[in-house]
Amino acid sequence: MIQPLTVTELSHLLRSQVNAGAGTQSISLVRLNRLLRHTPHDMTAKVECGMTLADFQSHLRNANQWLPLDPPNPD
Repeated sequence: MIQPLTVTELSHLLRSQVNAGAGTQSISLVRLNRLLRHTPHDMTAKVECGMTLADFQSHLRNANQWLPLDPPNPD
């Protein structure tokens, strides 16, 4: 399983797989799991696509905030 560490690496992998006519099932986004920016007073955040909701909620909790979603499997 391919696990890119950056969005640029993901972009290159996707482009090369599409150009080769290969599928993208072997790409995992689990390593793209960082909180890039959180501005508590604006209540805005930018996260990477592999961050779990549970991890995001944990970051928000530090600023006494939460995302009002409660899915059955936040991890």
